[in-house]
Amino acid sequence: MAIKRCPHGKIASMCYICGADEARTRLNKLEADLETLRMRLAACSVVALANSPKSAANARNMHDNYKSASLDDVIRAVDREMKLRADNKMLLSVLEEIASDVDGSWQQGIADRAIKGLSLND
Repeated sequence: MAIKRCPHGKIASMCYICGADEARTRLNKLEADLETLRMRLAACSVVALANSPKSAANARNMHDNYKSASLDDVIRAVDREMKLRADNKMLLSVLEEIASDVDGSWQQGIADRAIKGLSLND
């Protein structure tokens, strides 16, 4: 039975040159994978901060390598936030309209408190 030798003439499993080459190749792949994961994390951050329709559309335009299940979760959360903000704005305008029709009685106090509760920081 012949012993398997590497290109350097050493026993294949004991060659430090071949082993170093394999380790370097593996390290390069791991570094590339790490960079992709860093970019995926950055993509989540960018999309999370883009919470207006225009900025959301711009932030979501990215290379497919940086998309992930986590990014999809962030996108759904931002979409919910934008919808809630729009719903809040609509309800606030309805309450303000109702408040303008009230003649200053106890209903005015209720309307004012409701408006104050819906007046969130945009």
